[in-house]
Amino acid sequence: MLILQTLKGNVYYICAIMIPNQVSVIILGNWNPRIFRPFWIKTQLFGLPPENEIQGLVNFDELDFAFEHNGITLFPKYNSLEIQIIEYSQEKGLIVGELVKKILELLPQTPIKALGVNIKYNFTNEISNIVLEQLRSVNLKIKNLEVNQLKYSSVKELYVVNMICELSPSIININFNFHYPRIIEFTKEFINDHVSETKIIFENGK
Repeated sequence: MLILQTLKGNVYYICAIMIPNQVSVIILGNWNPRIFRPFWIKTQLFGLPPENEIQGLVNFDELDFAFEHNGITLFPKYNSLEIQIIEYSQEKGLIVGELVKKILELLPQTPIKALGVNIKYNFTNEISNIVLEQLRSVNLKIKNLEVNQLKYSSVKELYVVNMICELSPSIININFNFHYPRIIEFTKEFINDHVSETKIIFENGK
């Protein structure tokens, strides 16, 4: 997240150029992880020559495996397929959008239950925008209980967007989830489109 200082009157405000801390796509369905072998991933998904290498990752506690290439990680499981962007950029967003398209085209017989796009931001107290100002002004208490999480939802034509806000004295974590209950025809822009949608919410408060 890049930080800028802007002068309003005689007061400096610290503003942020919104860059998500984490972006991921999760496709729920009945997957066959054995399909996701290194050779198939690098040649069919990333379009790499067979001699190129791709990094393999193993979670020994869960006995799960993953593959990483150029800051994009695939986590194939039997009930879900997650694609995670490390250090989001628009270029990586386009690559992941294209990966999702390819996977759905190459494996059309895989039963898909739903798809979700998760976009996460972390904001310290120095950062301010319309949404953060509204969240920091929340003062709802029940006896000795305080609000530490808020959830907002909006039903769109093709998906539902949820904004989950975790509040603490020093930091606010905001997680956007764009939930598609059924698979539609996606373009490679759909990741970046949803990131842009979150930025509009921060800028306009709606």
